[in-house]
Amino acid sequence: LSNLTSSASERISELQEKIGESEFDRDLLQIEEKIASGSSGDLYRGTYLDVDVAIKFLRTEHVNDNSKVEFLQEIMILRSVNHENVVRFYGACTKQRKYLIVTEYMAGGNLYDFLHKHNNTLELSLILRIAIGISKGMDYLHQNNIIHRDLKSANLLIGDGQ
Repeated sequence: LSNLTSSASERISELQEKIGESEFDRDLLQIEEKIASGSSGDLYRGTYLDVDVAIKFLRTEHVNDNSKVEFLQEIMILRSVNHENVVRFYGACTKQRKYLIVTEYMAGGNLYDFLHKHNNTLELSLILRIAIGISKGMDYLHQNNIIHRDLKSANLLIGDGQ
């Protein structure tokens, strides 16, 4: 068990070092209302230097070496992607007790809520625009050997202009 813990700790340190330039100054982050909860974390709306952002916190009760490694790997993936149909990564806090990821804020919310708000009745042109956007984003990820692993309507975000 000692070797396993040592190995995970080394991996955490290695990933934190790679993330270094993406590390945010937490004091400049304004945390506002909670907008969603997931199995391993909570999502808040906030601002960073007057820019609207989404802030994903890793839940403290889930913090262990494995969850830290997964969280840090998620940051590494987000840092490496750049596509109009994939949420933009701004930075992270990984050196303090609470781990968090900061991304662009998507004012349209998630697709699940959007569909229910519109009683699952959308114009064909909008359905096609949404489907094409999802397809382009997923194609980009797959072209870069990234597997999403949790594709569902609650995890698909909509920007201002839908």
